[in-house]
Amino acid sequence: MICQLTPKDLTRIYPEIDFLVAEGNVSSRYVIAVHQAFYQFAADQIDGGFILDAGCGTAFGTEILARKAKLAFGIDVKDKLIEYAKKTHINNKVFLGVMDVGDVGFKDASFNAIIADELLEHLPNHKPFLGEAVRLLQPGGLFVCATVNRRHTFGPADNPLNRNHYREYDVTDFRKEIEQYFTDVTILGQGFGEGFQKYMQTPSARLIEWILVKLNMKHRIPPSWRAQVRGLISGVKVNNSKPEEFAVTDKEVENSLYLVAVARKRA
Repeated sequence: MICQLTPKDLTRIYPEIDFLVAEGNVSSRYVIAVHQAFYQFAADQIDGGFILDAGCGTAFGTEILARKAKLAFGIDVKDKLIEYAKKTHINNKVFLGVMDVGDVGFKDASFNAIIADELLEHLPNHKPFLGEAVRLLQPGGLFVCATVNRRHTFGPADNPLNRNHYREYDVTDFRKEIEQYFTDVTILGQGFGEGFQKYMQTPSARLIEWILVKLNMKHRIPPSWRAQVRGLISGVKVNNSKPEEFAVTDKEVENSLYLVAVARKRA
């Protein structure tokens, strides 16, 4: 069956999720590379079993997890994303459904691992999801969760300038949050190579981004234009990005681009 939705359709319906469409605009290649690096890391922690990808978007990450899982379940509250995913990811180890991550329709202890890639900051109330994750995991089950590092964003932790974020964390706050629900918590980071450090941290480029976010204009400007301008300022071409430039590591976690928690449900 040919999918009637295209990546362009999805970015029109949900302008904030251009990076979730792996087949999409080259302007978002570096963010796609970040997500691929996270999912590859998460898959490396998996040894078979039943895996839940919470907030899966268009499910390109769920496909990566399925390589190491017995079955991978991807869920998202946005029906158009799941519609697109079902028609573009044909894999008998991947199951997809429209569900609220705070009220998931599976039995207790259904999963060996739960993966959440940049989900917490997008939830108006994230605590029901964390509670559901505990309920859904088997004793000793794995929880891997990534979130943006507040050190590189704008605005206070509980009121970020990013209109799609309800909260953001630094290393200390993130650890405290995860430790309320899980044990054996390790906080790692996704750094960036020398080139993309320039792309992300060039002062003039950050100033422009701050202005766009402050004026609520960032998502009114095509991402390809934003990437082109940032590339001209920083001298880094976004379409040169590769997942290995954003590997998950225990080095310089405080200054990493994204924070990654690896934890376990109490046995």
